[in-house]
This record gives sequence, structure tokens and C-alpha cells, in this order.
Amino acid sequence: MLKNNFITNTQKKNNPKFSGRFKLLLIIAIFYTGPPSIFSLIGFIFSPWAEFGTASFSMLVYLLCELCIFISLIRIFINKIPFLKIVSQCIWVISILLLSSSLIITRLSDYQSRGFDILAEGGFVLIDGHLFLSGILAVILACLIKEGAKMQTELDEIL
Repeated sequence: MLKNNFITNTQKKNNPKFSGRFKLLLIIAIFYTGPPSIFSLIGFIFSPWAEFGTASFSMLVYLLCELCIFISLIRIFINKIPFLKIVSQCIWVISILLLSSSLIITRLSDYQSRGFDILAEGGFVLIDGHLFLSGILAVILACLIKEGAKMQTELDEIL
């Protein structure tokens, strides 16, 4: 090949593969989030609703968050890219669940403060601080994943 001859290849490269260790951890996470959350959610739906209180509400929020995580993990495994728009959207759903449940859980009759409350006066608590902080952290994570997805798209377009 001469000095000024260049080979240009405009074919899109295949996505890089995950390492074996990461793939194993991803499969384990999918196995432990998917089936248990689906079966628990089905069991929760068909359980008696007369005893619905703080514990039941917390379990419902947890199962819905776990289901969103399962969907994200499946999409990461299929596309072999950790930064996807659907992952960002699932984390936004989780953050909305956590932020809204921080307001709702304090209205349940058997709610007991866990020591971190926002706008509390006497026996009245407006926001559960633990859930609210978790929701804010999930919003930050969703923004980071969204920016990572944008950067991944730009990188794919450049290559």
C-alpha cells in the first residue's frame, strides 16, 4: 500500500460484547429479579385487599420497581449496550413511583415514622424522607443514563 492510500470502511461495527463476568452477573440479576417479581406481583394482586396498609403498599412499590429493573436488564442483555433510552425511562418510572409513594405512604393509617421526615409537625408527616431521597437519587441516575444514551448514539453515528 502506498503512503497516501487510505482504506475507508463505512460498515457499522458490531456492538462490543460484554465480558464474561458482566454477562454472568447480568444473567443472575435477570434470573433473580424477573420470575420472583412477576409471581409475587400476581400473588399480591390476587391476595385479600382488606389488610392493605403500609407494609402492603411498600411491597407493591418494591415489586413494581423490581419489575422495571427486570425490563431494563432484559433490554441491556438483548441490545448489549448498557446506555439505552428504555433504561432511562424505566428509571424515571422508578423515581416517579418512589417520589409519589413518599407522599402516599404517610397518609396510610398504620404509618409509623422511620426518623427521617420532611415537613412533620406533631403526628402529621407530609413526606417520608427515605423514599423521597431514594426518588431524588433515582432521578439523578435517570438523567445520567439519558446522557449516556445520547453519548452512545453520537458515538454510533460517528463510527
